[in-house]
Amino acid sequence: MGKKRFWLAELAALCLAALLAAAAHAEVTISGLSPNNRWFHTPAVETGMVTLSAAAPSGGAVIVLSSSNPEIVVPSTVTVPAGRTSANFPINGASYNSRGEGDVTAMYGGTSKSIHLQIDPGSDVRSVSVDRAIVAAGSSVTFRVELCGAAPAGGVSVPLFKSGPGQAYISLPVTLTVPAGQTTAETTVATSAVQAATSATLCANSPTAEWAMMGCVGNSSKTSVVVSPNGEMPLKGVLAMGKYTLSFSSAAATGAGWGINFKVSIPFSVDAPVTVPVSSSDPTIAPIPPAITIDPRKTEGSVYFFTNAVTATTTVRLTASLGGISKAVPVEVRKEAVVQSLSLSPESAGSNPVVTGMVTLDQPAPQKGTNVRLSSSDPGLATVPASLLIAEGSTKGTFNIAVSATAAQATVTIGAEFAGKRTTASLSVGQAPLTAGLKESSISAKRFSQADMASTIIIGRWAGDFERLSKAPDFTKRAQGSRDTKEYLAQAQARCDSMRLEVAKDTISLRMVEQGRIVSVLSGKYEILKDAPTSVTVRVTPGTLKGVASKASLIKGAGDRTVVLVLSDRNHLRLRVGNGPWDYLKRLDRAPDPRE
Repeated sequence: MGKKRFWLAELAALCLAALLAAAAHAEVTISGLSPNNRWFHTPAVETGMVTLSAAAPSGGAVIVLSSSNPEIVVPSTVTVPAGRTSANFPINGASYNSRGEGDVTAMYGGTSKSIHLQIDPGSDVRSVSVDRAIVAAGSSVTFRVELCGAAPAGGVSVPLFKSGPGQAYISLPVTLTVPAGQTTAETTVATSAVQAATSATLCANSPTAEWAMMGCVGNSSKTSVVVSPNGEMPLKGVLAMGKYTLSFSSAAATGAGWGINFKVSIPFSVDAPVTVPVSSSDPTIAPIPPAITIDPRKTEGSVYFFTNAVTATTTVRLTASLGGISKAVPVEVRKEAVVQSLSLSPESAGSNPVVTGMVTLDQPAPQKGTNVRLSSSDPGLATVPASLLIAEGSTKGTFNIAVSATAAQATVTIGAEFAGKRTTASLSVGQAPLTAGLKESSISAKRFSQADMASTIIIGRWAGDFERLSKAPDFTKRAQGSRDTKEYLAQAQARCDSMRLEVAKDTISLRMVEQGRIVSVLSGKYEILKDAPTSVTVRVTPGTLKGVASKASLIKGAGDRTVVLVLSDRNHLRLRVGNGPWDYLKRLDRAPDPRE
């Protein structure tokens, strides 16, 4: 009984293993087959690959292969080794001259995948060429044929043909043999005398194609040869188009600073670029490049360039020369507006992310406006648009300059150019010290008594707008007076947006403002330090200073220093903290304040 039970258990285990193996085998399917939609030539051999959805079982997976076209040959099976998911197999033609298309199918485990292939003989012509596209009559060129695949034993005889008006002047063999194992062959093509330049087409046909003996047809591989008396391509014609000439013609008109499109043509296309020398009768007005290149298999080429300013309407001649032939087009360049000036607001960007530029013309913009080209010497710090179009009838136009944040102070040159005239302006970017580059102004003497100063200047009678005298002209101090207090606001183009000086009857305070937020305050009582014939000096008593903030470099540590104001007259003052440099302020011309 025990042996019987053991035998039954062993039988059950074997059955279970067989079932599991069968289940594992059933789960593996074909997930991919490549390459698909491939076109290849004999005698090349393509590599196919079959991919499974999971690793092949023990003993491997035998994949059955088939081809729908006998010209496309594949093995009957390919085995994916155990534990692997893919295997490669060869795909080749039945013979060197195999031609056709069909499907290759892989089958396994009740699943299949198919790919579509096309095969053509290696004797098909891939390309033809000549060593010279333009040849002097009586000389010869070398004609070269390239096959898609290496020739078999005995070589491949390729049919040759010619066509075109110049075929009578071309001596071309009827066939060219490509030796066994080679893909190319060459032959010499002689030419005869011609009275004028002419063109011929040289063709090579695939020897096994249906159209092999039909001459130069659509499927032929072709190249062209120009035979001329002097061995040069002749010039056919020249045309130009400008602002006021909306199509190519034999005469054109444009405005100064506007473009000219100059086009040249040749009578024949060849499989090589053709360079046409061109020139201008006045390069200072119409600076055309020295040559125009006509691309291979094209008969036309053109160049676009801009004219420069003229003092009066002027006609220039654009000339092209090729093959001993020269042709010219007259182009009228009309005087139009040019750039007179370029201004920036502000000229020192500081923390401003945008600066406004203004271009002014010397006269109103003409029809279609004036397109001014813009530039920046450092686009990384100050970026400008490529151009500015000033509308017809206007003399001014504005544009925005995007300023990048930078800690270091730098100068960027902004340029505006039109009609060859370039105007520039300097833009200061980055943080500049508030007291940098100051120069004391010449002042007119006026005496103030202590009573005059207290009643006339300190308490709101010194109303007006004031500028800071520095190398940065956009650094201005604005003042608005009131009965009891006085504020001078410095719109400094720096990390600190402004400095505000408040003068009341008994105290003076300084405030540093950054991005609209007060970052430091310094205030204290003042005393008259000096009453001279040309100035009145006020000192803020050090012991009364309070609220000093370390972020404000101008007044950092001012609690231990003397803050001095020198009021020279109604139009000038200067400010100094400790032994630091002086800030010089000067009143701007303006209408009188009605409160004065």
